Amino acid sequence: MNFLEIYRKSIQLMESGTPFVMATLVRAVGSTPQKTGAHAIFEPNGTVHGTLGGGCLEAEARRRAFCAMDAGKCTIFHLKLDEISGWDDGLICGGQATILIQPSEALFLAPFKDLMEAEKRQVGGVLLTHISRDEGILCRTEWLSEDKFKLFEMTESMDDLASLFRLGKVGLLGAPNIADAPLVFVEPRVSAPELLIAGAGHIGKAVSKLAAWLHFRVVVIDDRPGLVSLDLLPGADEVRCDHIPKVISEWPIGEQTYVLIVTRGHRHDAESLAACVQKPAAFIGMIGSRRKSLIIRKNLLEKGLATEQELERVVCPVGVDVGSVSVEEIALSIVAQMVTHRRKGVLDAHAMNFSK
Repeated sequence: MNFLEIYRKSIQLMESGTPFVMATLVRAVGSTPQKTGAHAIFEPNGTVHGTLGGGCLEAEARRRAFCAMDAGKCTIFHLKLDEISGWDDGLICGGQATILIQPSEALFLAPFKDLMEAEKRQVGGVLLTHISRDEGILCRTEWLSEDKFKLFEMTESMDDLASLFRLGKVGLLGAPNIADAPLVFVEPRVSAPELLIAGAGHIGKAVSKLAAWLHFRVVVIDDRPGLVSLDLLPGADEVRCDHIPKVISEWPIGEQTYVLIVTRGHRHDAESLAACVQKPAAFIGMIGSRRKSLIIRKNLLEKGLATEQELERVVCPVGVDVGSVSVEEIALSIVAQMVTHRRKGVLDAHAMNFSK
């Protein structure tokens, strides 16, 4: 079960009066069966929703979950997953895991519902679980919508929190190794990034389909009426049939906008790039050879349509090297690169830009 499904199930159980315990992997270091942000819900009848990875890690979480259910109190514990831990199934991952245990009576229904409402309206935000450890383990959860988050003040590093939110990555803020230090577990729900595809040809069409499956909001632009329709572009949320550079220049490209330039020719690619290179896009990629990128780069610089710094952000040839041959494989390489940038905040090590 994913992040949303776990909280949806929590709401159902709380509203039905069914007791349960939520176990959350709030910190994972090294090799662990699951990564930070994994959840498991344990019901008294033995039903489990979600997973912490199975095996002895989940078994230990389950044991402690039932103890917490009897006590009605939250708890947090650390496990070192190596061969000297004494478990009979011999887990030798070697990593370390920190698990937060919350019985249902210690959970907060309102922020979970706020999260679901935000998902319904397709707006971003962050679920914060504040963990106090000075007098036992006390937890408080709150949902902050994206606009409120920007005004939020907290003692922990706002730079770290903002970075997690921007990348859509879960994480634990604070000092878990200091016994009574407060912690904040961060679970962002970033609104879907927008992907502006310039070109509705074979590659544009394939990228549109795959990117939509990976939760991008896809807009496809082309000036050929025979190619631009929602029926012909599976996955596209919106299509525009018009002069491509004109639409791009007028489009409100922001920090959550990814731009992919895959038009039918070099001149159209160059004009499309000139229309967006000065805008604060999250990612700008253009299909083509290394020679093509150098020619377009030189032309934009000579005409004063872009600076060296602006061109450094443009990735061309776009896509990670997966040895792609088919259109579908090329689309896969392009979307993989965008997802890498989205989740890690960096390009893959082999990406080439205009300044290289």
